[in-house]
Amino acid sequence: MSKGKNKKSENDNDTVEVRKATYSREEVDTQEADLAAETLRGDLRDAMLDRFRNTKRPWAAMTETEQREVADQFDAAARHLVQEATRIIAAGGRQTIVATVDSITVKDGIKVVAKVPMTEESLLQLGLAQGHAILIVAASSDQYSGESNPPEIDPDQQDFERADAA
Repeated sequence: MSKGKNKKSENDNDTVEVRKATYSREEVDTQEADLAAETLRGDLRDAMLDRFRNTKRPWAAMTETEQREVADQFDAAARHLVQEATRIIAAGGRQTIVATVDSITVKDGIKVVAKVPMTEESLLQLGLAQGHAILIVAASSDQYSGESNPPEIDPDQQDFERADAA
């Protein structure tokens, strides 16, 4: 894993809803991977391998509920990794500050008000940029958030039609 800083979601909520399971923001944040542009592929692989290694039993030996929990954990991890990877790729090696657009005013141009996390690094970067041109890149991971199919979960009890066909 790279040695960058974990980035917390801009979501101000204290919980993250993942299908039917709810995880505290702290549980999700402590499992977030450190990603860096130079090692992105390996960082993504390592994040998934870390979760896989923490799986206590083989998939076929898990109950339906356990399989759903594991699938939900991997889904939450994949969602976070896609968001972080999107930010890294959109930055293109440039110094960036993650901000949330608070409001837009259209009058003699467009005025944008953005909220930035209160960090020493953000204050320094914004201070140095004052009076200079900046580049705004909308790095939305929404276009990468789909899935081809939901995960296949083995039901605890087979339905009668499937049992008769076997």
